[in-house]
Amino acid sequence: MHFKKSVLSNGITVVTEDHPHAIGLTAGVWVCTGTRDEDPASMGISHLLEHMVFKGTKKRSAFQLAKVMEARGGELNAYTTREYTCYYATSLSKDIKLNLDVLMDIVTNATFPKHEFEKEKQVVLQEIAMSSDDYDEYVFDVFFEECYRQHPLGWPILGTEETIGSISRKNIVDFYKTRYRGHDLMFSIAGRVNHNEVCDLIESYLGKKVRKSFKKKPRSKPKYHAFTKLIEKDIEQTHILMGFEAPSLSAPDRYESHIFNTLLGGGMTSKLYQSIRERKGLAYSVYSTLLNTTDAGLNLVYCAVDPEQAEEAVDIIVRDLKKIRREKISKSELNFFRTQAKGYLELYSDDIENRMNIVGLNQLVFDKYHTMEDTLKGLDAVTTASMRSYIEKYVRPDKFSLLVLGSSDNSIWMF
Repeated sequence: MHFKKSVLSNGITVVTEDHPHAIGLTAGVWVCTGTRDEDPASMGISHLLEHMVFKGTKKRSAFQLAKVMEARGGELNAYTTREYTCYYATSLSKDIKLNLDVLMDIVTNATFPKHEFEKEKQVVLQEIAMSSDDYDEYVFDVFFEECYRQHPLGWPILGTEETIGSISRKNIVDFYKTRYRGHDLMFSIAGRVNHNEVCDLIESYLGKKVRKSFKKKPRSKPKYHAFTKLIEKDIEQTHILMGFEAPSLSAPDRYESHIFNTLLGGGMTSKLYQSIRERKGLAYSVYSTLLNTTDAGLNLVYCAVDPEQAEEAVDIIVRDLKKIRREKISKSELNFFRTQAKGYLELYSDDIENRMNIVGLNQLVFDKYHTMEDTLKGLDAVTTASMRSYIEKYVRPDKFSLLVLGSSDNSIWMF
């Protein structure tokens, strides 16, 4: 793999990772604006805009945008996060010109047809309604809202029924014209790619088009608030989400966090999987996950159980966390879960779409390139002493948060 980076005359950054033996590539254009950069009244506008750019450009209809990539076996897609939006296309390497042409078309030439706008708002409203019914996803949105109270990092990516209903087509057009520009755009490409060819294509197409950048408000750092919350609902299972603070994406102890998360609930050999599923049979699905941003992080544990067993499940989670804090992590455990974490990252990286995301995220967070070897060295540098320090800092019972959705006994709060 060979990495290169250029900043074009219009302020756009281009990073590429060449995989000479690949037959395809994935190109992504990142817009450095997400939910946390929105105003309260326009909450969800970044995600709604992501939907709308696929409804047609000055050059292509909505159907043509889909057809032009799929006709070559490629794919066009996008996703919105709390901190950025990414549009990406996967294609054969020989179709790089088409790939980039389509991406640049949607981020600079979208027309936002009036007849599609209200219809797409209804689609997003349906998405919001669906997310409220998808309990194993809904609890994560509520958790963010509760632990980052009144901070935009806790706002739902989809917005609310009220905010989506109030957004006008003019709001969308103005947001698009001001945010999709210059320094706020970044291209990340992984696969068999010629860096100079890519830069020339982007420069020729966007050189004079998106020169001036939008001056965003500085992002304020969120403050974590520990909480307990019960959402009563008459459903078959009780959904439990417990968590605590974790490092940000760029924090020095992020490597410890990956190993700890793997040990806690990262697989079938993890502490919680063995305790909750294998020994007690309380849940079909139990896992832990890291949700990191540029300046904050959460380590969350999820499981869904029979309402009558919710209290026992919470007790086991708290008991295991306290036991880890009390007994620490042995050298053999560290080596086992370190190897597991390394293997997962290496397998994840064996995919050009994932590499595009990794290279792009490293540019956004660190403004530099990290090889897989750099990451593996960071994991190798973790010691039992650094893990002890990590656990003492983050795994604190007085900072645990608990969200329960469903039916449960009030004694569940006595953790």
